[in-house]
Amino acid sequence: MTPELPDDPGTEQVEAWLELAELCREPEFRARMRRLVRQYAADHDVPGLPRPDAVAVVRDAVAPALAAGLDPTSPDAEPVIAAVTSRYASLHGHSDEADLRRRLLDRLVPANDPRRDRYLDLLAVLNGWSTGDATAPAVDWFIRALRARIPEPIG
Repeated sequence: MTPELPDDPGTEQVEAWLELAELCREPEFRARMRRLVRQYAADHDVPGLPRPDAVAVVRDAVAPALAAGLDPTSPDAEPVIAAVTSRYASLHGHSDEADLRRRLLDRLVPANDPRRDRYLDLLAVLNGWSTGDATAPAVDWFIRALRARIPEPIG
């Protein structure tokens, strides 16, 4: 996840480097990315093979719902929510309960930032990787789905 400018960069790579530098100057963005890294490390402090993070699990499960235009607050969204929470629970050794849904929200809210997608796209340009699809739409959909089903804490 570290940018590396090649020894002989192309114009597109130099432009990506400059945009990445500007993006990383934003204190709020840097703080958000540090929080995501800490959460990722905490989620992966489990023995065994590497596991997808919450964003990857959501991206993969929500893509069909987004393509179909499914309302995240509708009852038809329940199977998608169940698939994500079950997968995340099994990958990270948690039970699929209300606290797991809050944990997912805690992971997803800071990741729900288009700047994160842009950062990853710029890294891909710099490092010669293929660019992926934006995750923000899927993460946003799932956050809205969870919030519609989790009661606000009293207090």
